[in-house]
Amino acid sequence: MGRKGVPDGVGQRTPRKGSRHKPPPHLKPNAKLGSNAPFIKLSDLQSLHYWAFERRHGNLLSILEVEVQPVALVALARYYDSPLRYFTFRDFQLAPTLKEYERLLGLPLIESPHYFYRGHYPSWTLVAKLLRVSESKITREKRNRNDLEGIQRSYLEERLHQLQKEEDWPTVMDVYGLVVYGIVLFPHMEDYIDLAAMDVFLAKRENGENPTMAILANIYYILNYCCERKRRSLRCCTHLLYLWMIAHLFHNKRKTTCPIEDFKWSWIRSMSKVRWIEYLDRASKRTIRWYPLWNKREQLIMRCGGFPNVPLMGTEGGIHYNPELTTRQDGYPMI
Repeated sequence: MGRKGVPDGVGQRTPRKGSRHKPPPHLKPNAKLGSNAPFIKLSDLQSLHYWAFERRHGNLLSILEVEVQPVALVALARYYDSPLRYFTFRDFQLAPTLKEYERLLGLPLIESPHYFYRGHYPSWTLVAKLLRVSESKITREKRNRNDLEGIQRSYLEERLHQLQKEEDWPTVMDVYGLVVYGIVLFPHMEDYIDLAAMDVFLAKRENGENPTMAILANIYYILNYCCERKRRSLRCCTHLLYLWMIAHLFHNKRKTTCPIEDFKWSWIRSMSKVRWIEYLDRASKRTIRWYPLWNKREQLIMRCGGFPNVPLMGTEGGIHYNPELTTRQDGYPMI
């Protein structure tokens, strides 16, 4: 039993062989953090298709422009409290919430169904159709790493360049989105887009399913895994975790309802890991920003039925967090 009556591991899925839900093999002490940086610019993409991509995927293109400082997240992970699902600082606590991630991603939760893993991954026939290649070609290119099938990032980037030359812009958007989902939003192994990430992308493309909950679930799942096993690296959507951290720990004079613009106006200078730790050690409830303007809202997620813990299901596994402890981040006093 964790502190304040929060059971350890409640809602976590037991890893099973041959699935993505086993402990990620890439979490090694010397592994690089944040290597999932943007790789291809869409400068050649026609404006019509560019805006179509934004309408479907929210702030994703703007998020890719954020320059993450990996050492900042290494420092942040030191403050993570696994039993409470919280970052505990000197005299305050913070936790990423569904509503905050909804605003960061620009994908309203109320307008679309949540993504849920349905027990099976998409067929390679469907993947071949998405990439506009033959089934024999995709059979040659698919790989199996740690019992999880997928495609190398290098092949998808090569395919993307071919499509750009052919000016097949609808397929360019699909392939680009697939790579971003696999490398940035749902990274599992370096330079590898697996079927789990493809499943989320196709669910968004075909059915409009919102990936916000799955992204947040993966972040909590990986933070817990790193904390409990004393690992020093993360393999999750570091762009969003970094944006969330900056939004609460830094102020700016610009009043904006856009989280990406808010980040840009914060003018975060590059710092070493030691400097980040010093900064986080000095942070207090009087100096942080509890309630960014872009997070203004009238409705809150407080509980799941009669239970205070809200379950989250991602591609790495299942976990929960307690939104009743985050009401101050939504502009309300603690309940």
